[in-house]
Order: sequence, then C-alpha cells, then structure tokens
Amino acid sequence: PYSDSDLMGQTMEYPDGGGAGLVLQHYSMSMHQYENNPVKHVSYVPDVDAFAKQIQSAGGTLVQAPAAMPAYGGRTGAVLADPDGVVIEIVAE
Repeated sequence: PYSDSDLMGQTMEYPDGGGAGLVLQHYSMSMHQYENNPVKHVSYVPDVDAFAKQIQSAGGTLVQAPAAMPAYGGRTGAVLADPDGVVIEIVAE
C-alpha cells in the first residue's frame, strides 16, 4: 500500500549512512490516518518478523503485516503501534 508517489517527507541521516536517521513524512493516501498522531518511529532491523512479534508481545498492535515495501526499495517492512498509539515502522536492514 505504500507508494513513492504518495510520500511527502524529509529524511535526515548521517552523511556516511551509518547511525540513526530521522524521517519526517506523510502519506497522502486515505488509508493512513496520522491526524491525531503525526509522528512515527522508523527502525532498520535484521529480522522484521522477529521484531514485529517482540513488539506485539510487549503490547504493540500489528497495523500492517510484514511485506515488501516499495517505498524502501522492496525491502520487507511492517507497521505497528505501541500501546499509546505511536506508529512504529520496522524495515529490513
């Protein structure tokens, strides 16, 4: 469901590509509603399935099951929400 044509955002990363990055973005698709929670956390992880299960076991909710994400070059990713509703997106390294 993610598409580069729907993405409006800004990425801030280390110049050498290492370390953490901050992504401020919004998808203009009607299925993604961030109106009441315009922030999401994106992490690159070695095993998307394992991390998704770990987040769920800690009280998170699966929003989008692990699948190829075109916005990340086809890498596997998943979208979850923490108990407070903060969106957590995990993407394969």
